[in-house]
Amino acid sequence: MTVPDYQTLMLPVLRALSDGVEAPISEVRTRVARDYVARSPKRIILIDGKELARLMVAHDIGVRTRICHQVKRIDEDYFTQDVP
Repeated sequence: MTVPDYQTLMLPVLRALSDGVEAPISEVRTRVARDYVARSPKRIILIDGKELARLMVAHDIGVRTRICHQVKRIDEDYFTQDVP
């Protein structure tokens, strides 16, 4: 992956700040990422922290099982067996 030049990187930042409204850095970072993805010829999917955590748990990456719960049900065959 090539590193974008300074102007390409800063243009979305300047656009985000040009409206005169103070923007949190997280919002500016999101705008920069979305702008980069829109201009990239590659297929990139942006995910947030909740989605990242969900994918980590779903695929057992970077997580450990701490407690396992057993789900039990009644074995109806046990009660229908003939007793001698």
